[in-house]
Amino acid sequence: MYAGGMALELVSLPSSVVCAGAHATELIVAFRVSNRMLDIAVGVQETADEIVVRVEAALDGLSEPSGGWFPHFTHASERVGLRRPLGDRRVRAVPDSRHAAGVC
Repeated sequence: MYAGGMALELVSLPSSVVCAGAHATELIVAFRVSNRMLDIAVGVQETADEIVVRVEAALDGLSEPSGGWFPHFTHASERVGLRRPLGDRRVRAVPDSRHAAGVC
């Protein structure tokens, strides 16, 4: 994948997940993004026992190997609907956030 002649790298972002309890039909997924990230996507995979949440983005490569560039991060969130209420299923964010477990 290329943007402006530079290769894009697909990265998984740490995230945190919150919900409103067993009757919840949606999750709020919070994550940090930088100004070098494009095409941010939040994916949810549901099974009978577990819900796995993954946030991915395309990271635009640096134009010079010497760097000199400092990313500007901001917080973002997305509301994700579930196929059925949460119930007693475990919620897991992949990869887990460094500061909080991605578990409801």
